[in-house]
Amino acid sequence: MHSEQIINLIMACVFFLVLIHAIKLLQSKKHFLTVVFFVFAISCGLLSTLYWGVYDFLRPEDRMPFAANELCECAVFLLYASSLRAVFPKSASFEKKIIPVALFAAANVVLWIAWSGEWVQDILTGLSLGWFLCVITSCLCLTGALSAAEWVGAGTISFLLILGQSLTFFTPELISGALDKGCSALLLAGMLWLVLKAVWALKKEKQVQKGLCLSYASSAWGAVFMYMSGGIAYLIAFTLAVSCYFLMLWAIKEEVAEG
Repeated sequence: MHSEQIINLIMACVFFLVLIHAIKLLQSKKHFLTVVFFVFAISCGLLSTLYWGVYDFLRPEDRMPFAANELCECAVFLLYASSLRAVFPKSASFEKKIIPVALFAAANVVLWIAWSGEWVQDILTGLSLGWFLCVITSCLCLTGALSAAEWVGAGTISFLLILGQSLTFFTPELISGALDKGCSALLLAGMLWLVLKAVWALKKEKQVQKGLCLSYASSAWGAVFMYMSGGIAYLIAFTLAVSCYFLMLWAIKEEVAEG
C-alpha cells in the first residue's frame, strides 16, 4: 500500500466518522436544511474517496482525465455552499468583495490547467469552488467575522500566491523552488489563521455563526492549499484539511444546539 492509498483510507475513515455524527443531528430537526446539505456533502466526499481509492488500487499507473469522483468533488463544494446559505439566506446578495474572490478562483483554474492540462475537470472544479468561495465571502461579511485589516491581509496573501505560483513557470529551477516554498508558507499561515480564528470564535467568543463561517472558510482554503501543493506540503495540507471536517461538524453542532 503506497502513500496515496493510505491517504485515501484515512480520508474515507474521517468522512465516515463525520457522516455518522452529522446524521445524528438530523433527529433534532433544527437547522434541518443546513445539516441535510452538510450530510450530502460529506456523503459525496466519501463516495469520491472510495471511488478513487478503488481505481488507484486496480489501475495505479493509469490517469483518467475526467473521472466520476470529480463530479462528487464539485458536488461537495456546491453542497457546502447550500449548507451555509440555509443559515444565511442573505448570502445571495452581492458584495463588492466577491469580485476579487471570483478572480482568485479563476486564477487558480488557470494554474491548474497549466499544471495538469485537464481543461474540463479543472474548469468544472473551479466553478464549483469559486461559487463556494463567493458564498463564504458573503457570509463572512454578514457576520463581521473579519476586520478591515484582516480582509486586506487575506487579499494580499491571495495576490502573492497567484503571483508567486505564476512566476514559477518563467524562472530558473532554483528560484521557482524558492517561490513554491514561499507560497506553501503563505498557504500554511492562512490555514492556521482561519482554523485558530474559528476555534476562538466557537470556544472563547461563543459566536457560533461567526465560527461556522470561519470553519467553512478554513475548509475552502484547505482545498486551495491541497490543489496548490505537492510532496511534504501536500501532506501538511491534507492533515489540516482533515481537521476542518471535524471543525465544521463542531460548528454545525453548536448552531443546532442554539436552535
